[in-house]
Amino acid sequence: MDKVEEKLESLGYTKEDIEEIINTYPISEIKTETLLKNITRNYNLLLDVGYSQDDIIKITKGLPSIYSITAENIKQKIESMEGLGYSKEEVLKIGKKLPTIYSLSTDNLSRKIEHMKSLGYSKEEILKITKS
Repeated sequence: MDKVEEKLESLGYTKEDIEEIINTYPISEIKTETLLKNITRNYNLLLDVGYSQDDIIKITKGLPSIYSITAENIKQKIESMEGLGYSKEEVLKIGKKLPTIYSLSTDNLSRKIEHMKSLGYSKEEILKITKS
């Protein structure tokens, strides 16, 4: 894991952050070369969509398994949330506060919104509630 530790350190993670990330399942089960590719790919993707280095560190500390998620899956989550009525900026803000949104299935998110509608909330109210 030395190469992985070096990579994460070069991205701004502390030694404590690195230990926590590499010891988290499913990260601990990924081969070194695959993990290095995932870290590079997903870190760059998160930068490209608008997160800062500090944001990415915070997100990945809250959801280390984001380095096991495919880039396409992350992009799809952002697009799906935009399709549900959130702006890209709102999706990024939610992702900073609640990184686990990137681990939820799109169907799960849609079901949660539909459930809230069945309770009598309007789509606008649901969006407002979930943004805060």
